[in-house]
Formats: sequence, C-alpha cells, structure tokens
Amino acid sequence: MPKRMGIDISIESRTFMYNLERTARVIFQFKDIWNVRDSHRAILEYLDDAVAVNIPAYKGDKGERGEPGPSPLYRGTVATEADLVPIAEKLTAAEIGHWWAVAGSAAGWIWNGKSLLKRDNWVGIEGPVGPMPTLVGGTFTSGEQPGGSIEQVSPGAYRLNVVSQRGPKGDKGERGATGPAAAIGAASDFTPAANVQPGDAIIRTADGRYTTGPNLGLPMYTIQPAQFAAANVTTGSTTTRVQLAQITIPAQTFAWRPSLSGRVRVRGGASTRVDIEVRHGNPDTGLQVGYGMGSLLTSGLNGVAHPVSICTEFAGSEPIDPTKNIARVPAGTEATYYVHAVKAEGFWDAWVTYAEHATLELTCIPTA
Repeated sequence: MPKRMGIDISIESRTFMYNLERTARVIFQFKDIWNVRDSHRAILEYLDDAVAVNIPAYKGDKGERGEPGPSPLYRGTVATEADLVPIAEKLTAAEIGHWWAVAGSAAGWIWNGKSLLKRDNWVGIEGPVGPMPTLVGGTFTSGEQPGGSIEQVSPGAYRLNVVSQRGPKGDKGERGATGPAAAIGAASDFTPAANVQPGDAIIRTADGRYTTGPNLGLPMYTIQPAQFAAANVTTGSTTTRVQLAQITIPAQTFAWRPSLSGRVRVRGGASTRVDIEVRHGNPDTGLQVGYGMGSLLTSGLNGVAHPVSICTEFAGSEPIDPTKNIARVPAGTEATYYVHAVKAEGFWDAWVTYAEHATLELTCIPTA
C-alpha cells in the first residue's frame, strides 16, 4: 500500500508560507462540497508520485432578478449570410435585440452585443399564392349600425352579408287611389266545385287551396245506444275498467278539436262510484278528452240506476286556446275515441252499466 500524507491548508483571509519539495504530478479535483464555508479548507493527498488537490467548489448565493431584455426589432433582409458580416462589424450595445433575416431562410440572426446569433425557425417563409376566393350572394338588411359578415359556405367559397345603416324615417306619403274590387272567383288558389249552389260555403282544403261545398256547419258524429256495450262486473271481481264503445272520426279538411256530450246509466253496490271517461288514440293510455263523474251508490244493486253525464274535459291542468296542440287533430287525419266505464271508488261490490239510452255526441271544432 502506498503511503498517504494529508496536509490541511487554511483558506481563511490570513497569509502564510509552507514549502514542500517533491517531484510529483499534481491532480486538481474540484469537489462539490457545500460545507467548505464552515471548514474553509482544501485537502492535498500525497500518493507516491502524485499529489491530489481536492479543491472545494463554492456555490454562490442566488443573484438578483435581471432586467428585461430588449424586444426584438426587425432591421431588414439580406441576400446571403455573408452580407451580415459587415453589418455586425458596425453594431454596438445599443442595437442588442436587433435582428436580420436572410432571403429564403426561416432563421433569424439576433445581435447580442458581441455577435449575430442564428435562431432557426424564427420567421415563416412566404407560401405560394392561393386561389382566388368565390363570393356568393348573401343577405342585405338594414340596422341601427352598418356592418356585415363573411361566412364560408364551401372550400374557397364565401357568403357576404351586408347590413346598411337605417336612415331617418321619411314623411308619410299621400293616400293612393282605391283599387278595383277583387273577385273571389278570379283568385289563383280558388277552384269552385262543379255543382256549386247558392248558399254554399267557401272551404279550405288540406292542400291550402279553396273550393266550395254545402254549408253544413260543424261536423257532428254520435254513438247511439245500439253501439254501446253493457258492463256487468260481479261481486269480488278486480275489474276496474270496461270498454263500452268506440268511434272513428274520418279525416277532415281542417284541423279540429273534439267537443263532447253524452250520458250512460250506471248502478253499483254500496259505496261504489262508477265514472265514464273518453280517450283518444289508445283505450287505456290515450289522452283523456271527456269525463263524467258518477255518484256513490249507497243503496246497492237494488237501488235505482242513475245517469252519468259526459262533457268535454281534457287531461292536465293547462288551459286550452287556439294556439295549443292539446287534443288537436291535424287536417287529413282520422281519429278514434274510446268510451270506458271506470270504477273510481269501492272494493268488492258488483256494478253494471246500461246500453239503453246511452249516447255520445262528438262535434269537430275547427282550430288553428
């Protein structure tokens, strides 16, 4: 093993001399030792024919935040890089941040106070000339302020919309002369029926045109007693709904909403109430358009049957007006309505309905 001799040399601010004569190689090793501020020492190691000097590497304190550099300033474009040499020879610190471009290159050469540094992809290269865009007609409107917009309708094609500023309102013009009276028969959307008679009405057809027809008033349809079935629910039955009748209204030439009236006689056990309902489209889940509320039958089946009056009653709480679509049947569409007897109150008692004198009247009320 070679002999090792360590010599500590103080690096404090005082000065001293120590002579050591020996022919040897000197190896300087910078050590990342961060506690040298406490020891203030470097280490020399003697290894036969070599002296290793371990020199601590001092880490300085964090510096102050620098001032913002100057913003880049474009100075021009030269033909070749060689043309930048005479420019650089004349630059001073006052031009730091100034830069030049070279024709055909995307790089930029920026003066840093000592030389022109090349930075790749600094500028974009001009591309080829694109195709001429096509303008198609747009809108021309007026408004409080002038303006407009351009919207792309297809690749290379654009629509130009212009808004012109509305001018002041002009003076009211003079009343024009009264024109000739218009003849209904000469209207382009009117075709009278072949057998038109005095007193006939003008009728709007499903295609939006007009013709003539008998003045029949509002179409009305009925279900007569012969078309009603009788319900006969026995004691202990769980049946709560029985269909009594149905009617299909043919397609009308106008949109309409039903108006209903009618009656059905019912009789049931003690504490039993039987109601009558009318639904559109589906026997069980269709929209309710008519209803009649029965009375509690406290006198049992031996009591007198009583009539339940039916009137128009649409399901839901929204009020109906000509703008609503509730129960509306479009022109050209047929509609089917179902009449049911429904046990609304009661448990195991029997109940019945009668076809005699049962009736339902449905009138088609035109709507928007």
